[in-house]
Amino acid sequence: MVKDKCICLICRASVAIPKRGNLERHHKTVHKNYEKDFPPQSKLRKRKVRDLISCLKKEQTMFTRPAKQSKATTIASFKISHILAKHKKPFEDESVAKEAFIEAGETLLGDFKNRIDIMSAIRELQLSRPTVTRRIEVMSQA
Repeated sequence: MVKDKCICLICRASVAIPKRGNLERHHKTVHKNYEKDFPPQSKLRKRKVRDLISCLKKEQTMFTRPAKQSKATTIASFKISHILAKHKKPFEDESVAKEAFIEAGETLLGDFKNRIDIMSAIRELQLSRPTVTRRIEVMSQA
């Protein structure tokens, strides 16, 4: 089950109604040779199922990771906009802040394994003048 849908680990097809009969019919019609190739209760079958599950999880995280990163960059953009407004700095200073952030990140994160991911998140920060203005307007209404 993935988000209230029944997904076949082998072919990634979704079964319309997750009932035992529907699942068995799908397995017997689409994957006829699976029982012969991977006998029940065998180590080979257990390894295959484990590999299929890990492959599905990798596919799912590939789609959720960018969404999490995008959310984090938006929150960071709001926080920087708040600092600019709090200190009554011009909205053009956001480009200076981003440039400083990138330079500091390149230096401080040089030895980190995930440095490339962090730096891409920093570069994706939304700090244009209209964006900062819009963010400050949203915060003032809250």
